[in-house]
Amino acid sequence: FNFAYDIVDRLAAEQPDKTAIVWCNDLGEEKIISFAELKRMSDKMANALVGLGTGKGDVVTAMLQRRYEYWYFTIAIHKLGAILIPATHQLSVKDLVYRIEAADVQMVLTLDEPEICAKLDEAQAKTGDMVKIKALLHGQREGYVDFGAVVEAASESFARPTGDAAPKSTDVMIAYF
Repeated sequence: FNFAYDIVDRLAAEQPDKTAIVWCNDLGEEKIISFAELKRMSDKMANALVGLGTGKGDVVTAMLQRRYEYWYFTIAIHKLGAILIPATHQLSVKDLVYRIEAADVQMVLTLDEPEICAKLDEAQAKTGDMVKIKALLHGQREGYVDFGAVVEAASESFARPTGDAAPKSTDVMIAYF
Protein backbone atom coordinates (compact mmCIF):
# COMPACT_ATOMS: atom_id res chain seq x y z
CA PHE A 1 0.00 0.00 0.00
CA ASN A 2 1.19 3.47 -0.88
CA PHE A 3 -1.12 6.43 -0.24
CA ALA A 4 0.17 8.35 -3.27
CA TYR A 5 -0.59 5.57 -5.73
CA ASP A 6 -3.40 3.65 -4.06
CA ILE A 7 -5.48 6.65 -3.01
CA VAL A 8 -4.46 9.83 -4.83
CA ASP A 9 -3.64 8.35 -8.25
CA ARG A 10 -6.56 5.91 -8.07
CA LEU A 11 -9.03 8.69 -7.33
CA ALA A 12 -7.43 10.80 -10.07
CA ALA A 13 -8.20 7.99 -12.53
CA GLU A 14 -11.69 7.25 -11.22
CA GLN A 15 -12.91 10.74 -10.24
CA PRO A 16 -10.46 13.25 -11.72
CA ASP A 17 -12.59 16.34 -11.02
CA LYS A 18 -13.34 15.42 -7.41
CA THR A 19 -11.99 17.95 -4.91
CA ALA A 20 -8.90 16.71 -3.10
CA ILE A 21 -7.83 19.88 -1.27
CA VAL A 22 -9.38 23.22 -0.45
CA TRP A 23 -6.62 25.65 0.49
CA CYS A 24 -6.95 29.21 1.71
CA ASN A 25 -4.79 31.70 3.56
CA ASP A 26 -5.15 34.76 5.75
CA LEU A 27 -5.06 37.03 2.68
CA GLY A 28 -8.27 35.54 1.32
CA GLU A 29 -6.58 33.55 -1.44
CA GLU A 30 -8.16 30.20 -2.19
CA LYS A 31 -7.19 27.26 -4.35
CA ILE A 32 -9.36 24.23 -5.07
CA ILE A 33 -7.26 21.25 -6.12
CA SER A 34 -8.79 18.23 -7.84
CA PHE A 35 -7.38 14.73 -7.62
CA ALA A 36 -6.30 15.02 -11.27
CA GLU A 37 -4.33 18.20 -10.47
CA LEU A 38 -2.82 16.64 -7.34
CA LYS A 39 -1.65 13.65 -9.41
CA ARG A 40 -0.33 15.84 -12.24
CA MET A 41 1.66 18.13 -9.97
CA SER A 42 2.93 15.35 -7.71
CA ASP A 43 4.11 13.48 -10.83
CA LYS A 44 5.93 16.61 -12.04
CA MET A 45 7.53 17.09 -8.62
CA ALA A 46 8.49 13.39 -8.43
CA ASN A 47 10.22 13.70 -11.81
CA ALA A 48 11.93 16.91 -10.67
CA LEU A 49 13.17 15.19 -7.51
CA VAL A 50 14.49 12.20 -9.46
CA GLY A 51 16.25 14.61 -11.81
CA LEU A 52 17.96 16.15 -8.79
CA GLY A 53 19.08 12.72 -7.59
CA THR A 54 16.49 12.13 -4.87
CA GLY A 55 15.19 8.60 -4.48
CA LYS A 56 13.97 5.92 -2.15
CA GLY A 57 15.18 6.32 1.41
CA ASP A 58 16.56 9.82 0.93
CA VAL A 59 15.56 12.29 3.64
CA VAL A 60 14.05 15.59 2.56
CA THR A 61 12.93 18.51 4.72
CA ALA A 62 10.12 20.80 3.59
CA MET A 63 9.78 24.27 5.14
CA LEU A 64 6.92 25.69 3.09
CA GLN A 65 4.86 27.85 5.48
CA ARG A 66 1.45 26.29 4.87
CA ARG A 67 1.71 26.62 1.08
CA TYR A 68 -0.60 24.38 -0.98
CA GLU A 69 2.44 23.13 -2.91
CA TYR A 70 3.41 21.29 0.27
CA TRP A 71 0.75 18.69 -0.60
CA TYR A 72 2.08 18.18 -4.14
CA PHE A 73 5.54 17.76 -2.66
CA THR A 74 4.42 15.34 0.05
CA ILE A 75 2.68 13.08 -2.46
CA ALA A 76 5.75 13.23 -4.74
CA ILE A 77 8.00 12.18 -1.85
CA HIS A 78 5.68 9.24 -1.12
CA LYS A 79 5.80 8.18 -4.78
CA LEU A 80 9.58 7.98 -4.57
CA GLY A 81 9.74 6.24 -1.22
CA ALA A 82 11.81 9.12 0.13
CA ILE A 83 11.35 10.27 3.72
CA LEU A 84 9.72 13.63 4.42
CA ILE A 85 10.49 15.78 7.44
CA PRO A 86 7.92 18.58 7.58
CA ALA A 87 9.38 21.59 9.36
CA THR A 88 8.24 24.99 10.48
CA HIS A 89 9.91 28.08 9.06
CA GLN A 90 10.48 29.18 12.67
CA LEU A 91 13.29 26.70 13.33
CA SER A 92 16.50 28.12 14.73
CA VAL A 93 19.92 27.36 13.28
CA LYS A 94 20.47 24.95 16.18
CA ASP A 95 17.18 23.17 15.33
CA LEU A 96 18.19 22.86 11.68
CA VAL A 97 21.65 21.54 12.52
CA TYR A 98 20.14 18.95 14.86
CA ARG A 99 17.66 17.70 12.24
CA ILE A 100 20.23 17.65 9.44
CA GLU A 101 22.70 15.63 11.52
CA ALA A 102 20.20 13.33 13.27
CA ALA A 103 18.26 12.41 10.14
CA ASP A 104 21.00 12.72 7.49
CA VAL A 105 18.93 15.26 5.54
CA GLN A 106 20.01 15.38 1.89
CA MET A 107 17.66 18.10 0.63
CA VAL A 108 15.79 21.07 2.05
CA LEU A 109 12.97 22.75 0.13
CA THR A 110 11.91 26.18 1.35
CA LEU A 111 10.69 29.57 0.21
CA ASP A 112 12.84 32.47 -0.93
CA GLU A 113 12.69 34.39 2.33
CA PRO A 114 15.87 36.05 3.62
CA GLU A 115 15.48 34.98 7.26
CA ILE A 116 14.84 31.32 6.43
CA CYS A 117 17.64 31.14 3.88
CA ALA A 118 20.11 32.83 6.22
CA LYS A 119 19.38 30.25 8.93
CA LEU A 120 19.63 27.38 6.44
CA ASP A 121 22.93 28.73 5.07
CA GLU A 122 24.34 28.99 8.59
CA ALA A 123 23.16 25.47 9.41
CA GLN A 124 24.78 24.15 6.25
CA ALA A 125 28.05 25.87 7.17
CA LYS A 126 27.98 23.97 10.46
CA THR A 127 27.08 20.59 8.92
CA GLY A 128 29.37 20.66 5.90
CA ASP A 129 28.14 18.97 2.77
CA MET A 130 25.46 16.83 4.45
CA VAL A 131 22.67 18.74 2.70
CA LYS A 132 23.37 18.15 -0.97
CA ILE A 133 20.51 20.30 -2.28
CA LYS A 134 19.02 23.52 -1.00
CA ALA A 135 16.03 24.37 -3.13
CA LEU A 136 13.54 27.21 -3.37
CA LEU A 137 9.93 26.57 -4.26
CA HIS A 138 9.63 30.04 -5.79
CA GLY A 139 12.59 32.27 -6.45
CA GLN A 140 16.24 32.29 -7.27
CA ARG A 141 19.15 32.67 -4.89
CA GLU A 142 22.82 31.80 -5.15
CA GLY A 143 23.53 28.31 -3.83
CA TYR A 144 19.93 27.17 -4.24
CA VAL A 145 18.17 25.17 -6.93
CA ASP A 146 15.18 26.95 -8.48
CA PHE A 147 12.83 24.04 -7.78
CA GLY A 148 9.89 25.80 -9.42
CA ALA A 149 11.78 25.95 -12.71
CA VAL A 150 12.84 22.30 -12.41
CA VAL A 151 9.22 21.30 -11.76
CA GLU A 152 7.96 23.42 -14.64
CA ALA A 153 10.33 21.62 -17.04
CA ALA A 154 9.51 18.14 -15.65
CA SER A 155 7.27 15.61 -17.34
CA GLU A 156 3.69 15.20 -16.14
CA SER A 157 4.03 11.43 -16.44
CA PHE A 158 5.76 9.58 -13.63
CA ALA A 159 6.29 5.82 -13.80
CA ARG A 160 5.83 3.99 -10.50
CA PRO A 161 9.22 2.61 -9.41
CA THR A 162 9.67 -1.15 -9.48
CA GLY A 163 12.01 -3.66 -7.88
CA ASP A 164 14.29 -2.38 -5.13
CA ALA A 165 13.34 1.23 -5.96
CA ALA A 166 9.64 0.58 -5.29
CA PRO A 167 8.26 2.08 -2.08
CA LYS A 168 6.88 -0.55 0.28
CA SER A 169 4.36 -0.30 3.11
CA THR A 170 7.13 -1.14 5.58
CA ASP A 171 9.31 1.84 4.53
CA VAL A 172 9.53 4.98 6.63
CA MET A 173 7.70 7.73 4.78
CA ILE A 174 7.61 10.60 7.25
CA ALA A 175 9.65 11.65 10.27
CA TYR A 176 8.69 14.25 12.85
CA PHE A 177 10.93 16.16 15.21
